[in-house]
Amino acid sequence: MIYFPPGIVSLGCRSEDPECDQDEYPRYRLFLDEFWIDQTEVTVEAYHTCVAEGSCSSAGLGEGCMGQEVTHSSFPINCVSWYQAKIYCESLGKQLPTEAQWERAARHQEEDIYPWGNKLPTPMRAVFGREQSQGIEPICSRSAGRNGLCDMAGNVREWVENCYLSSRITEPASSVRARNACISGIRVTRGGSAFTDAKWMRVSDRSWYPSNAGYQDFGFRCVVSPHTSRTAGMFSEAY
Repeated sequence: MIYFPPGIVSLGCRSEDPECDQDEYPRYRLFLDEFWIDQTEVTVEAYHTCVAEGSCSSAGLGEGCMGQEVTHSSFPINCVSWYQAKIYCESLGKQLPTEAQWERAARHQEEDIYPWGNKLPTPMRAVFGREQSQGIEPICSRSAGRNGLCDMAGNVREWVENCYLSSRITEPASSVRARNACISGIRVTRGGSAFTDAKWMRVSDRSWYPSNAGYQDFGFRCVVSPHTSRTAGMFSEAY
């Protein structure tokens, strides 16, 4: 796992960044406590261990699902729902990252658009723009981002803890809007995938899906954060 110290971070899309969607605004500043995050997406091998121990349910089966392939132990586990991802992390005493933690880990400097900086995405920097039949690739098949984490853009989308809100500013879980978002069962994924185009490689990009969905390009990683519940709703002004 890679450590990130406490501090104020900038999240969301800047007005000058290319191709941002409306739900990536506003840009805002947030205090985050320290946390540790997995350097890689959870692998088939690691997830199989959880299943064998009886803590996790089997990943989905079907075309492109890595969980059914014993020889694919170094691939990211995919075809897993938000619920399955959450249970896996909790079985190890970890959690799914919040959106803010995930974005903090993906972005090295405030002005960075991608995990590797501001150079445009290429197939040498991330696994993206592929046909479904081409599938995903093993973890860390591309160079790590500037913070030392692999595959923060491309390969598989990553489930995060948050329910989907159209505004980027984090709200306390007790707010009416946050409660309604969670009732809807729609959760956020981050990082794009092998089957999305270059636009989705941006650190600020967000996607949302039903929490029981488990597609070919859905995976996850975990965090350790002793203060997650305390900091999840703390933010300062947007800008």
